[in-house]
Amino acid sequence: MLTGLRADSLRGKRDRAILALLIGCGPRRAEVVGLGMEDFQAREEHWVIADLIGKGKHIRTVPVPVWAKRAVDEWTDAAKINEGAIFRRVGRLGKTG
Repeated sequence: MLTGLRADSLRGKRDRAILALLIGCGPRRAEVVGLGMEDFQAREEHWVIADLIGKGKHIRTVPVPVWAKRAVDEWTDAAKINEGAIFRRVGRLGKTG
């Protein structure tokens, strides 16, 4: 679906995952940036972003489409992210910071 991004680079995988969440789940940019690995949970055979704290301190649970979760998994596998913040900067040399 998001074919315009270079999926072979680390930065491309990160950007693709961010866009997949923005399009598939509809959160605000600040909510996506604040996501951690522990925020994704499997509930009733579906992936969700659990207890997302949004604007006005409202708490909600957001369903995640399979294709969006797959994009996030590709990014976290490539960047070797197992815990903490999901979306991190990618330096000029292609390493996460």
